[in-house]
Amino acid sequence: MIIISGPSGVGKNTLIERWLAVDNRLRRAITCTTRPPRPGEQHGRDYFFLTKDEFDALEASNSFLDSRKIYDAHYGLSHQELARIRSEGFIPIVEVDVVGGLRIANSVGSATTIFLRPPNKTELKNRILQRGAEAQSDIEQRIARSEDELKLGNQYQYNIINDGIDDAVASLMDILEKDAPRTT
Repeated sequence: MIIISGPSGVGKNTLIERWLAVDNRLRRAITCTTRPPRPGEQHGRDYFFLTKDEFDALEASNSFLDSRKIYDAHYGLSHQELARIRSEGFIPIVEVDVVGGLRIANSVGSATTIFLRPPNKTELKNRILQRGAEAQSDIEQRIARSEDELKLGNQYQYNIINDGIDDAVASLMDILEKDAPRTT
């Protein structure tokens, strides 16, 4: 399993999509969430969008390897999703919040953890603003939270500065080659 984390706006989705396009050994683990879809997101492709009651039922039945409330929504990574990816012979990529990534890595013990960093704080703020998907209060929350997340990134095995998609993807591919035996 590969765990990829970083603050909001660092480019996790973009890098993962690019990486998936060039490496057929990988599959993204789709997480569950109670937040509404952003424009262009689809159920079953980007997330499993659930009601709070549906999420609570899965949580009560211990269906999640990890679950957390982040901002105003709940997120969870299901055991079933990871098992599905592995049974098909692929390496799961899990994109998760920074604390959740550390918790998952500690619980499974054999994950490769990668933390994505922005080139600088100004660029991170600009990326969050350019998404245009959040209210101003959400933007301010994400920027404030990024300070703590950047500190926690030092607990990840690898840190990559995302100052260019091609270079960052090349770094991800290098990590996979180095840690391939640990990622299944």
